Formats: sequence, structure tokens, C-alpha cells
Amino acid sequence: MKTIILFFGISINFGVMAPSPVMDNYQFHRQEMVADFYFSANSKFNFFYSYGTVDRSAAGSFSISGDALHLTSNKEAGKDLAIKSQS
Repeated sequence: MKTIILFFGISINFGVMAPSPVMDNYQFHRQEMVADFYFSANSKFNFFYSYGTVDRSAAGSFSISGDALHLTSNKEAGKDLAIKSQS
């Protein structure tokens, strides 16, 4: 007895998102300044820069609308720097 096996092409979407057109790591290095943006496929970003004695960082989500890139930070504006003393 011969057995015949048929394979049918079935397309299944497992929720894999199409990669973002900006998905990559962008870096800037110049003298005493360094900056880095990382954009992931799940529309999240990480950012940091260091300029002399000033270091900043942020993370959040991004969206693309036409030719504009919109960043939404997880930080509340103006609340990420503590002033310990003032003269």
C-alpha cells in the first residue's frame, strides 16, 4: 500500500510586526559629545547623550505619521533632574 502525503501551503500570521523603517541604532560622536538613539521593532526607543558633565537619558515609544517621527517619553517633563542646592 502506498501512502501519499499532501502538503498544503497555509499562511499563518503569528502577530509578527513589520519592521519599522527607522528601526536601527543612530550614534553621534564629536569631541566631548556622544549621543545615541535606538529604535526597536516594537515602536520603543532609548536615548542618551553625554556632553561634558551633563548626561541625559530617556526611553519611551515612537510613532511615524507621514514623514514625521513622534517620540513619547516615559519621563514626566521637568521632573527628571533633582536640584540638591541652589545659590
